Amino acid sequence: MRIRLLMQPPWLRFLVWASLLAVVWGGLTSFQSHAEVESTILSAIVFGAAVAGYFTITTQGIHRGAVAAVSGLDQTGRSQAIDAVLHGKVPADPDVRASATRLGRVFLRNKSADQLKRQELWTWLVFAIQISI
Repeated sequence: MRIRLLMQPPWLRFLVWASLLAVVWGGLTSFQSHAEVESTILSAIVFGAAVAGYFTITTQGIHRGAVAAVSGLDQTGRSQAIDAVLHGKVPADPDVRASATRLGRVFLRNKSADQLKRQELWTWLVFAIQISI
């Protein structure tokens, strides 16, 4: 779903993220606090809008790259390219395969295999440190 969401226009990404974050924040704060319902709803809306705005702005570069990677393909070709990135199904059409390769590189932020392995190692290291604390 993440690739499909990243390829949507900014206003739609903002609405999806804001709604999801507001519901999660509202649910979590309603269990913890004895505050009024109105303040919980207001804080959920403000939190959802703020974080969704940040997410929308920071993913705009990836959005542009993903849209450019699948430009020139019809709906079926775009769907096949996304499936190739998400599930590893290699498309038979060379144009779709090339678009899937470009989309995968955009999704991985043009990182090499060594960079991805280092990032995974650092992720596990930070996770282990947090668990031990």
